[in-house]
Amino acid sequence: MNRLGIYTALGVPEIWRYDDGRLVILHLEDGEYRECDRSPSLPQLTSAIINKNLSPRRWT
Repeated sequence: MNRLGIYTALGVPEIWRYDDGRLVILHLEDGEYRECDRSPSLPQLTSAIINKNLSPRRWT
């Protein structure tokens, strides 16, 4: 199932995916999702901040 294609057709502006142990923020731009380093909806929130706080080392 091509979920990104469905989200694109619905016009979902932003997708957060947890992939291979890290969070990726995708932004819909010109009909394609492109990885970006910060959330367009929450500009103060960067993927680096999120990934740092999701790190298993942080909780040990």
